[in-house]
Amino acid sequence: MNPLLLLGALAAAPQAVPAPPADSAPVGREAADAVTAAAEPPLILDARYKGDTLAVVRGGVQRGVRYLDNLDVTLAADLDRLAGVRNTRAFAYGLYNNGTSFSATLAGDAQVVSNIETGIRAARLYELWLEHGDDALSVRAGLYDVSTEFDVLESAAMFLHSAQGTGTDLSQSGNNGPSIFPFTSPGIRVQARVRGDAQAGLTLRAAVLDGTPGDPDHPQRTVIRLREQDGAFMIGEAEWRMNGVRLLAGAWRYTARFALQEDAATMRSGNGGVYLRGEVRLAGDDRRGVTGFVRTGVASGRFNVFDRFAGAGITVNGVLRDDGADALGLAVAHARTTPRLRPLTEGMTAGETAFELTYRTRVNAHLWVQPDLQYIADPAAMSASRNVWVAGVRLELRLRP
Repeated sequence: MNPLLLLGALAAAPQAVPAPPADSAPVGREAADAVTAAAEPPLILDARYKGDTLAVVRGGVQRGVRYLDNLDVTLAADLDRLAGVRNTRAFAYGLYNNGTSFSATLAGDAQVVSNIETGIRAARLYELWLEHGDDALSVRAGLYDVSTEFDVLESAAMFLHSAQGTGTDLSQSGNNGPSIFPFTSPGIRVQARVRGDAQAGLTLRAAVLDGTPGDPDHPQRTVIRLREQDGAFMIGEAEWRMNGVRLLAGAWRYTARFALQEDAATMRSGNGGVYLRGEVRLAGDDRRGVTGFVRTGVASGRFNVFDRFAGAGITVNGVLRDDGADALGLAVAHARTTPRLRPLTEGMTAGETAFELTYRTRVNAHLWVQPDLQYIADPAAMSASRNVWVAGVRLELRLRP
């Protein structure tokens, strides 16, 4: 995720760039939405623990096994029912990771095998915000993870690989990444439904946040520090839903200046990009059905190691169970290196490609088990790197079923 640096010879490129983030599932969005449901209490305390046991079985930097974990503790409050503050919600989110490294030490890939890898052992305040409004129009302000609402699809959230969360083109960007796991920025988000309803219609959202989440020199801390040189990170997205189809179109940009890839001493503005993302129900329903998804994105090659990203996948619910409490998924993610950078970095290839096959099933109301297999071609986009096979299993415990 954000604190992991691109590996091997990528580190010798003119500008070292943080590896893509290990996006967790949108826990914040789930908890915040739940508290507004009429059947839910006005105050909800929730906890979720994920543990990944991962092994490099072939290739990579070296063989080995690592255990990574992630603890989310959230508190969501409906201030309308609690204190009479109309149409207002509050949300707090604490995060802990053991800091074990897998991609950085064993697999040697750049896009990051596990979306809970941070490389930093820390307990931190992750989100803290207030939201006012309703489904038609709302404003959210505070410490905020943009990946809970921007560039996120439900069908892709089951995968362990980081690039199936926020795309690599976006997640690699910035001095400490955009405001996503595990570092967040203070900012403001506005969302409006301009047509239809939650099931079919058009929703627009935009956010402006501090351009450098946290403090890169002190990654264990939650730091809110607004400096002129950090600038702002801006992102906007249009979401359209209709008849089992969901489409996202987004654009993002930093106002700060960044070093050019081919000349680290030269600073320029214009670091930004665009992305398109979509999912469609191909057959069946939520309990037993097939869903496909695709994503493509572009980032400025003047500032970023990867200037193109493409991903796709398919998920099948109810593979072995009639209650829909299991799912099988197959996905691929390809990040293309910036052409202007390849002649400057010996051995750099056209990009890195990651394939993932995963199966997730519920054991009981609180426990989920997910065996996982991944294959990474051209890890870290370096010709000297050995293609790597990774096998592992994720256990997830939830306080609330």
